[in-house]
Amino acid sequence: MPQHPTSSSSPPPFPSPPPLITSATILLCTSLHLAFSAFDVPLFSFTLSPRSVLALVEPHRLLTSAVLHGGWLHLGMNMASTFVLSGSLERKCGSLFLLHLVLLLTLLNSCLYVAVAYAGYLVGHSSLLTSHAVGYSGTIFALLSLQVGSEAGERSLWGAVTVSSKVYPWALLVALQVLMPDVSFLGHLGGILVGRLAERGGLNALLPHPEYYRLASGARGPLGRFAASPLYFAPPAAFAGFGRAGAGACADAGGMVTGAAGLLRDALAAAAHVLGCAGAGAGAGERWARAGHNPDSGAGAAAVRRAEAASLLAPPVHV
Repeated sequence: MPQHPTSSSSPPPFPSPPPLITSATILLCTSLHLAFSAFDVPLFSFTLSPRSVLALVEPHRLLTSAVLHGGWLHLGMNMASTFVLSGSLERKCGSLFLLHLVLLLTLLNSCLYVAVAYAGYLVGHSSLLTSHAVGYSGTIFALLSLQVGSEAGERSLWGAVTVSSKVYPWALLVALQVLMPDVSFLGHLGGILVGRLAERGGLNALLPHPEYYRLASGARGPLGRFAASPLYFAPPAAFAGFGRAGAGACADAGGMVTGAAGLLRDALAAAAHVLGCAGAGAGAGERWARAGHNPDSGAGAAAVRRAEAASLLAPPVHV
């Protein structure tokens, strides 16, 4: 009988699922987008709107805006990047450490966005103050900036050009802005800046040492039940944090001050470039009052809500 040829090579292994926090992030963003689409939930109640955060005191927008998206393409691109980038970092630094880090980076990026928007308003540029932004890519840019900070090689930008790993986030920022002008330049820029701050150790004072998570994930630790899951990663023994010199809390605090000073300098320069500002404008307080932005006034809040309703005609910027 004729013999059928057999192949000695085995089929490629099926890709393993992403780690716990990465999987949870993808599931959360996808589920929220499905729910918002199915039940026609107004997206503008949860976007990053600096005016709503400041005048209406709606701080939930600082976090909710990151997990919402303006469309399926927007969601798909961000979740594909999350699958690769967040999964790699989670295996390197541990699941719970990454969760803490992502929440901190997202919050700082949103606060930076609001601060720059308000600074622009004070000098006569109110477009950012009245804008709406959604999307996870600000956090993705922060994680990317954090990851490439320790790399010495090169990266390819969509196969078109090869750049240094340290320059890659900046090249991607410019390329995306040229190809897709509707994306939020400030949201991506803020992600790069807070990522650099974390990579230099500027956030270590706000992040527990990885040893804390290693102990918490032990068999007798409070997170011991998760340690048996193949999706949960405790920080490897070789991982000591980002930019951590190992000199204790004083070095962490010093790194935070130094990193924050550099971040402030870069943020001010970026704000001046984006907004085209050259000096302080006069009568900012009067303009704020005339616009009805006094959160202590019921009439002021009503005026802001009327302006918010009018601004719904403009689509949100995709971060």
